[in-house]
Amino acid sequence: MGRIYLLAILVAVISSTNLAWTTALNIHWTWAISLQMLAIVWFITAGMAFRFVLLKRFTLHKEWMIRSYVVTFAFVVFRFLNEMPALREMSTFVERGPTIGWVSWAIPLLLTEVILQWNKK
Repeated sequence: MGRIYLLAILVAVISSTNLAWTTALNIHWTWAISLQMLAIVWFITAGMAFRFVLLKRFTLHKEWMIRSYVVTFAFVVFRFLNEMPALREMSTFVERGPTIGWVSWAIPLLLTEVILQWNKK
């Protein structure tokens, strides 16, 4: 199951990178950078989880998988935030899209990190 997850992320990261530097760049350069950073963070979190499972450090593997799932869920958070009427009324997609792109993964990842680190000694 883990290998299928990694393969899916690899395909999605390649697709996201292509999308960032073609379609998203045509929208605005800030949108392209936002999408590219999401792809990089997605790849890194999954890669770290893979690294730690190979090293048989299962606690660290679990923590990195949680981070990876949070970043994977960023697409759902983005869609939810983008469809909120209050945010739609504030600005155009070109103006709000990059900000929502960052907010959709950076804040959930920060909260996840706080939760993961809260009880560590």
